[in-house]
Amino acid sequence: MISKRRRGIGRKAKNLAVLAGLITFVQAILWYFLPIYFEDVLTDMLLVGMAISGFSIASLIVSLPAGDIIDKVGRRFTFVFGILGFILSIFLLFAGNFAFLFLFMFFFGAFTQICSSAADASLLDNCTKKNVGWVVGIADGLKQAGWAIGPLVAAGFLLFLNVPFFISLTILIIVAVSILSIKFFPGKGLFGMKDLKKSKKALIKDKLYFGEIKRLKIIGKPLIAILLFSFAVGFWEYAIWTFEPIWTNAIGAGLLMGATILMLASAPYVLFSPITGKIASKLSETKMLAFGAAFTLLGQTVFLVERSLLGLSVCFVLTAIGITLIVIPLEIFIKRHVKGNLYGELFGVDEMAYEVGGVIAPLSVGIVALQSGMTSIIYVSFALFIMAVAALFIFLRKK
Repeated sequence: MISKRRRGIGRKAKNLAVLAGLITFVQAILWYFLPIYFEDVLTDMLLVGMAISGFSIASLIVSLPAGDIIDKVGRRFTFVFGILGFILSIFLLFAGNFAFLFLFMFFFGAFTQICSSAADASLLDNCTKKNVGWVVGIADGLKQAGWAIGPLVAAGFLLFLNVPFFISLTILIIVAVSILSIKFFPGKGLFGMKDLKKSKKALIKDKLYFGEIKRLKIIGKPLIAILLFSFAVGFWEYAIWTFEPIWTNAIGAGLLMGATILMLASAPYVLFSPITGKIASKLSETKMLAFGAAFTLLGQTVFLVERSLLGLSVCFVLTAIGITLIVIPLEIFIKRHVKGNLYGELFGVDEMAYEVGGVIAPLSVGIVALQSGMTSIIYVSFALFIMAVAALFIFLRKK
């Protein structure tokens, strides 16, 4: 039995976990609305895919430099900078053409990436090697609660509100969450010219990317496995969040049904993240990975056998459980084997891999998914998960 002291969570860690849930809730509202809105405005699915890929392109570009700034300048400075940038970029949504919508997705991706990397690094700062599984489990559970509830809220808004009013209301929610985030994120103050100058020096010294990558080579082969898994998850999550709202709406399932099914891609995390965090200290990382691999691959197989809304729902649930059972042991592995001064850079590289999958997925949807439905998406994600799971078993066991 885990003692109360061992699994206790400090105030700062609690604040960060709650903030993570609120921020993902806002993102989920936008992510359910954007593919439907873009399809209506742009009409061409290839343009929709290209516009949405702007999010991942930006995240890919900024993730590693952001990690460098997080480690060398500070968690709070980087987080506040990302929040303020995100608030300013939201107004681009009122423009109804491809260029401005692509710019919105680009800034949306850049600034939310900066925020999430800073928050992840700060969360690990505020937990111990003994309670890291429990703390990360709670934080991941609240994040996924945000992803699960957001689509339902967005669908409810869209049933009763016109698009301009929906966007205006979403902006108000974003501003409120941003104020709370800045208030409760660990540290004091906002940022000034001194921090900006330190950031510039850090980026110039490390040549944006190459300095960080060189330092992370100390992790060795497990880094390859972690990045491959992040790439697979990135492809999967961007693909379903881009295509599912459009597909379910196109076949007549309706907004609320589409939102409910999409919620199933996140809801299992809410329950299983805390549970996984509690049992992670009792089971070996290899056993956790085995259970995670089984659930993930079974979930993918279900839809290939039963290509229906029911099959898609079961696929989402089982895959979400499997990913949870893999992600939390990886977080524990990082806490145990990676130095704290590399957290920001590691999360930056990890997000780069995730966003490479995120760039490919929307473009794939725009090019082929409408012709072959969800099946083509599942085939690709199934193959990627097999390769990622194999790499995790091979390389993490050797560490």
